Amino acid sequence: IFSTPDVIDRTKMDVSNLSMIFAPSFLRCPTDSLETIFKNSKYEQFVVKNLLTNFRPSYIDDDVEFGFDFEDL
Repeated sequence: IFSTPDVIDRTKMDVSNLSMIFAPSFLRCPTDSLETIFKNSKYEQFVVKNLLTNFRPSYIDDDVEFGFDFEDL
């Protein structure tokens, strides 16, 4: 859903940019070491990017309605 042209046009951000913004909030590294945090950031972004790319609301709730059909994506 987050990688569709409609969403990218509206948010002005592609999935890579969204994952860079959301990763530190979704996956917080439990250390205070800046070196470790920096090293982990690319892996955290990878996980969040995969979540955003493969997320389908119908996996959670079949009653979710959107203006387009997810089968067409």
